[in-house]
Amino acid sequence: MSAGGSGVFSAKGNFGELTHVDILTWRKRRLFSADSNHVATIQVEKSGMPDARATLQKKDGKWQFPEKASDKSFRFDAERASEWAQRVTNLTASGFVEDDAAKKAAQLQLQKPLCQLRITNENGDKSEVIVAENTEKAKGLAQVVGSDTIYELNQFDLKDLVSPPDAFRDMSLLGVDDSQVHKLSIHTPKGDAALEKKGEKWVIVTPAKLPEGFVFDESLVSTELRRLKGLRAQELGKDKQGLGNAKSALWVELTDQAGKKERVTFSAPDGDKTFVKGAIDDHIYVAPAYERRRLEVGIELFQKHAGSQFGGSQNMNSLPPALRKQIEEAIRKQRAGG
Repeated sequence: MSAGGSGVFSAKGNFGELTHVDILTWRKRRLFSADSNHVATIQVEKSGMPDARATLQKKDGKWQFPEKASDKSFRFDAERASEWAQRVTNLTASGFVEDDAAKKAAQLQLQKPLCQLRITNENGDKSEVIVAENTEKAKGLAQVVGSDTIYELNQFDLKDLVSPPDAFRDMSLLGVDDSQVHKLSIHTPKGDAALEKKGEKWVIVTPAKLPEGFVFDESLVSTELRRLKGLRAQELGKDKQGLGNAKSALWVELTDQAGKKERVTFSAPDGDKTFVKGAIDDHIYVAPAYERRRLEVGIELFQKHAGSQFGGSQNMNSLPPALRKQIEEAIRKQRAGG
């Protein structure tokens, strides 16, 4: 029937499809009802872990971490803290625990929580969520205090919730302004490479004899400097963790126009990770092993390659060496076939 009239219209369709709706999709899945723009504090209290309590406070629209304000060994990253706070405020369940037997088991697990999350709004309203691990399903469990509903959480959400205070830690390894760098040196167990900016041009200083067939791509120097400036560790290394045998270490050193030098040193790869020491503090961090492996090629990092003709500004040298070789080989075969 048309609005305001008596005409009746029809349309073909499957009535069953229109009426079959999963009612669970209508249920509220967000655990906190707070507006992220009006949250004043977020506190996570972990059970039986070091740094058991971490509290973020918002002041003048910016997140602060007062508990570590006097700890000079802790570099606070307000941007990372803001991203974490946004994820917590918008925490959404992946499902619900419905079965009676499953509920009883979940309630027992919630009595031994991994952590408790507390959010306070600017108006003073408070809400609290208890988080535990569902060992049977490799999922998380959550319950809002004052509610009987038990939620399921994805495993990656679970890890994220118990990550503070490292979730707020600045993991950058170099502080130099990459636009002011005029010398780049790479030391590998197989040899050294050094480039220097003379005027507006980058030139190769070391090695004196370049590999056969080597063609220098100057644009890759700026690309590499930006990548190094953006290099971040994944996590803090264990106490007294060293870099291992000095002979197997790899380091990159950047020198700015004022002569200030900053160095980042990588240990030999340990599986899919490497230990690394940056120039900003004395901590040993953990980084992906491919960050070291891609630097092991030394001066060949700046080799003009076939891939540069595909995609223009793409820098295949930023890829792990094994993957880069596979792509270049595929390109050569494609050309040969053409």
